[in-house]
Amino acid sequence: MLDNMSDFFKSLSESTRLRIVYLLFYKKSLCVCDIENALKETQSKISRHLSYLVKNKVVRFYKKEQWRYYFIDEPVKRNPVILYIVNEIENDSINLCMRDVKELKEYLEFKKIKC
Repeated sequence: MLDNMSDFFKSLSESTRLRIVYLLFYKKSLCVCDIENALKETQSKISRHLSYLVKNKVVRFYKKEQWRYYFIDEPVKRNPVILYIVNEIENDSINLCMRDVKELKEYLEFKKIKC
């Protein structure tokens, strides 16, 4: 039990992973290319962080054709730690994560083909 809790907190201890969690908190599901475009990071970096989040059960995925779509389960979304983090991010006036959401919205509007 303590090891699981420790891994859960470790998975939230890196800024890129927090940014990914924030995006997934508000979108039903996203593929790697959606996240990489929103965060302006490389596919390999995003995939590495998503793997870490999946391993520690913060994020899950489903496959659709050749793509993996990542999401946060409702029980995780209701986790007090996740809710606290999201609330703190939203209260930060100079917010990188809010910019990420804006970038994601613009990218999804622009995107004409599925990734």
